[in-house]
Amino acid sequence: MAATGQGKLVVVVVVVACLALPQLVSGHAYEFGTCKAIPGSQSFQPDQLTGMWYVVKIFSTNSRCMTVTFNRTADGFTATEKRELFLGRKVGLDHTLTNTGFFTIKNANVPSKMTVSWPSNFLGPADVTVVDIQPTSFAVIYECKSLFVVRRTSAVILSRQPSLDPEVLARIENDLSSLNIDVTDFDIMNHENCNQPGEADFNFDVNEYIGDGFIKRGKGQGGQGGDGGEGQGGQGEGEEVGENFDAGFINFDGVSDGENEVLGK
Repeated sequence: MAATGQGKLVVVVVVVACLALPQLVSGHAYEFGTCKAIPGSQSFQPDQLTGMWYVVKIFSTNSRCMTVTFNRTADGFTATEKRELFLGRKVGLDHTLTNTGFFTIKNANVPSKMTVSWPSNFLGPADVTVVDIQPTSFAVIYECKSLFVVRRTSAVILSRQPSLDPEVLARIENDLSSLNIDVTDFDIMNHENCNQPGEADFNFDVNEYIGDGFIKRGKGQGGQGGDGGEGQGGQGEGEEVGENFDAGFINFDGVSDGENEVLGK
């Protein structure tokens, strides 16, 4: 797909519009009441979650080809979501979007209970529970954020393969239903004809665009940056929203440096 300067600007407008409408990408539902106590997997060990997972089902999403890759940090994980947006595909944009969040284990003795912060989420950290996991097969994660009289919830069923055995999937949904989690909020993730790494003409990284965004992290609380240094998931000092804005966040694979100058590359 040949990318012109005008075409690039259209891409940016579409992607930023999607970010401004969280329901298009967030995979969440809203329910009355505060967050409920959800039991976590008693056998869960943090290293079991590391690596790449395919999203098989997730609450209310308009994304496709979604994967999540977990990497260990000193106090939890970084989690990098990669997806394609239905809106982008519908208008013919060959793209991928990535977004990296930070999972923090609350208590080392109960590693299945965490908090998560995403750079594009202005609502702040949410509680996360690893409900069930078979490290070589599937994982089930539930997320909840109390917002006065309502709660913002999400559940995701992950698989090491693009699909999961229907009997296993049915058993997982029955287990979630028994916890009063509404499985009718689930959408099935489509993993057909997905872009492989480096194939898309346009790659948008939310973290490169807004830095840590709405995540307020202090000195030394880094992921791969280590000891508060500069690096992925690590910053020396806490940052304000948009402080790291750089037009170079736009990466057009296969486009000459001259063409990229349109957007500051």
